[in-house]
Amino acid sequence: MPFKPVQLAFEKFSAAAPKKPPVLILHGLLGSRKNWRSLSQNFVSKLDRDVYNIDQRCHGDSPGVGPLSYQSLAFDTQQFMKTHGIEKASIIGHSMGGKTAMATALMYPDMVEKLVVADNSPIYTHLPEKTKVYIKAMMRIDEANFKKQSSADKMLKEVENDTLVRAFLLSNLRKSPENPSIFKSQIPLELIHNSLPDLAGFSVNENGADQYKKPTLVIKAKHSTFVPDEALPVFKKMFPNYKLETLDCGHWVHFEKAKEFTELVVKFLSSD
Repeated sequence: MPFKPVQLAFEKFSAAAPKKPPVLILHGLLGSRKNWRSLSQNFVSKLDRDVYNIDQRCHGDSPGVGPLSYQSLAFDTQQFMKTHGIEKASIIGHSMGGKTAMATALMYPDMVEKLVVADNSPIYTHLPEKTKVYIKAMMRIDEANFKKQSSADKMLKEVENDTLVRAFLLSNLRKSPENPSIFKSQIPLELIHNSLPDLAGFSVNENGADQYKKPTLVIKAKHSTFVPDEALPVFKKMFPNYKLETLDCGHWVHFEKAKEFTELVVKFLSSD
């Protein structure tokens, strides 16, 4: 066993009478399953499949233990499936979750029915400089021992004006178990920060397959750098049965273009 298994937090959205394998949803860096609740419910009703919305290792309510790499994250995903009696599933992954989904498909191809990659590539992709800025700001918030979330928001506003982005980041704060009067990050910020080089890259273990030949949908954000032109030949080599769709939005494709994103995914997962 290459990694010590962790028990991933999740929410299950059950279909009335599912006839096809379930769908697993994997969120992006610094996110959690909470970011996908409304879409998960939408997918259940439109696909008539069970949907498992998962917190990846070091995120949300899942254990904050290392290593944090795509090999460990893919291992966690297949262990989750085994634990919950899921022989095969379609996987939707956004950003970091997209690379986890690709690694899972390459390492455990028989367990993945179809693959949806939302705005990421199987190559080294430079993370936005603000990623490190956000993590450092969250570390400063931890050190400040704020008693009000509004105080944390005020500090975060020094590096980010967008209210929605700040709310996304601040969703990682919880009242400290040791001192319930102050707010602390529930995720291991230092571990995540130190893992960023691995998360920007992409690799699977040496026992992984060279290709995942089943249907793959890549949804690219037009105003994002995560799916550059040079990634397309790599997609073709590693995921030969892939197709590319582009949405006119930024990196958060599932949020900025929720309707269009949902339509693409539902059409893809409904086809034979």
